[in-house]
Amino acid sequence: MSQARVTDFFATRKRNRFNQDEILLNKQKKSHQLVESSDSKSDEIAQIKEKLAQVAASSERCLRSRTKLENDKKEEAPPAPVKRSKKKEQLEALKVKMNRLDEKISKVVHQEPETEKTETKEKKKLNKAELKQKIEQFNKNLIQIQQNEEKAEAKTEIKDSEKPIPAYEKFKDLADEHLDPTTTLTLPKSYSLLLDSFKGSDTIVKFLFNRDEICTFLKLKMGIQNITKHTFNLKHLAQIKHVYQEAYLYKQEKIFIDFKNDYHLIISPNMDEIETNKDTNLKQFTPMVLLKRLKKFKLNLFSIVKRLHQEFLNSIGITDIPLENIKRWHQKFDLENLPEISESELPKAPVDQSIKCKTGKELLNIAKDIYSSRVQDAIKNTIVPNEEKPVIEKPKKEPDVALNPDQKVINKLKEKKETTYNALLDKIRAKEKQKALENMIINNDKEKMTTKYNSYKDLIRFLLFFYQSEKKSTLEMDKVCKKAADSTKGGLNELECRELIAEMSNDSKDVNMFINAESGKKWLNIIRVRNVQYLQMDKNFHLNDLNSMADKAIEALKSS
Repeated sequence: MSQARVTDFFATRKRNRFNQDEILLNKQKKSHQLVESSDSKSDEIAQIKEKLAQVAASSERCLRSRTKLENDKKEEAPPAPVKRSKKKEQLEALKVKMNRLDEKISKVVHQEPETEKTETKEKKKLNKAELKQKIEQFNKNLIQIQQNEEKAEAKTEIKDSEKPIPAYEKFKDLADEHLDPTTTLTLPKSYSLLLDSFKGSDTIVKFLFNRDEICTFLKLKMGIQNITKHTFNLKHLAQIKHVYQEAYLYKQEKIFIDFKNDYHLIISPNMDEIETNKDTNLKQFTPMVLLKRLKKFKLNLFSIVKRLHQEFLNSIGITDIPLENIKRWHQKFDLENLPEISESELPKAPVDQSIKCKTGKELLNIAKDIYSSRVQDAIKNTIVPNEEKPVIEKPKKEPDVALNPDQKVINKLKEKKETTYNALLDKIRAKEKQKALENMIINNDKEKMTTKYNSYKDLIRFLLFFYQSEKKSTLEMDKVCKKAADSTKGGLNELECRELIAEMSNDSKDVNMFINAESGKKWLNIIRVRNVQYLQMDKNFHLNDLNSMADKAIEALKSS
């Protein structure tokens, strides 16, 4: 152990010596490098100093020369300049700018081609006579243009000054001579649906005609179903044709639609009924024409219903009433169960009968000419004639058995009763006929007045009893109207009751219905106190007197 330690000690000493030697060598190298660098830097410094000396000498020379020049200028300098005004300075600046612009223009002029110069020379060479002629032509043209403009302005002023067309001339087509505007006749449901479908068909045909498109039945069907929300078939189109034959033109044509070349029913409007436009001289389906056609169709429908109504009246025994005076249908005339409108024939597509067969017999008959004699014999055997069905005879009824004497007596009594009641029945039927006639030819204004007088009677009865129960001569108007609306038979509203009471209170002396002839006092008076209406009643009036007055007014209406 001791030897190993000794060896380690000496080994470490050797290492330390080597390390110290390396450090010394590195220091020597660095010192040599510094010395060399210092020598090179000293040379550079010397060069810089020389250059600085040269620059200083040159600068001294320049300064000397400048001082000499300044001294010479001071000796030769003129007196100080006079101060100028601002305007003069601005003028001089403008002159300078103008000169510059003139120089630029002269440059551009020099660059222009020679052709322009020649043209200017030729223009200068023109004679005075030619110039005069051109000026005269220009003046003539100008005068013509001015005259045309004045004429156009005069026309526009005349058009503006024209009076506007009055309404009775402008909308003359809307008023029809044959149609009575005060009529209260109604159409059955099936006929009104047909009227709606005609409206839809006319609008679609108008739309397609103005766009120069072909109107097929498929397009028409889809459009009408979208508008009316009802089904539309060939049956309805045939009914429209029957009612108004001049409305459309129908034809079958081959058209290529949906990759098929088939026959289609084409509907086009009748050109005779369409007006021509004055500006374009072309026929246009205008809204006025549409309204005309619709009124004509409606009139035709009413004429069909009136004809059926007249047949019904003839069957009853009423023949004195003309068609024009009828304002309402007869009570017993079943409007909703009228026969359907007959259908007129539409053009059908040509069909090859040799190909289309409905039964097997027809097919075998066609095959006779094609197949051999054996096949023909077989076909004859297959075709069996129609067997005659045996007629079943119904057993005849036996004659009635002889009646008993009691039954004979009963039958005689029944016959007597029938004879006595027949006279009564005839009277009742005659009265019913008269009422039906009155209802058919009754005037609307008269009917309104009669209903008003009947409602007067109801209100008279109510007001007298109501004021007696309340034991007052004046009551609030709102309270009276509410009670009257609840208690009257006619089912009147509060507003209607208020209007009727106001009319009864404002009764004039000319009518003299609710005014006392002796005293001249009114039965009802409306009083306003603090924005509240009150109804005052005179209790001297009696129920029978008031009712008799209303009855007299109703009789006077009927007699007029």
